[in-house]
Amino acid sequence: MIECIETYGEIDGVLVVTLTGEINVQCSLEIFQWIKGEFLEKGYSKIIFDFSKVSGIDSLGLGILVSVYKNAISNKGNIVLVNPNENVFKLLQITGLIKIFKITDSVPEALKIFK
Repeated sequence: MIECIETYGEIDGVLVVTLTGEINVQCSLEIFQWIKGEFLEKGYSKIIFDFSKVSGIDSLGLGILVSVYKNAISNKGNIVLVNPNENVFKLLQITGLIKIFKITDSVPEALKIFK
């Protein structure tokens, strides 16, 4: 298992990934390769990233989120970020990514977006 992924599972056709710790260069690349190979290439396009246990994210991590978002959108899906901390939220605001990502406070809220 990838160090920064605590758990993952499927709920009603939606992939829910709980991330943990710092989303840095190494972790970001592993996440993307894993999600692409295990899910995007198999048709999954609805993904929830639970950020409630994430302490920070670097620029590559943000780039990976954008790549996963583009893949999901091209397959008529989307991604939702759940409960990013204040630092991650500010980074999303500064970079303008707050305008493209859907953000909720909980996984049940995020699941409603895909209904």
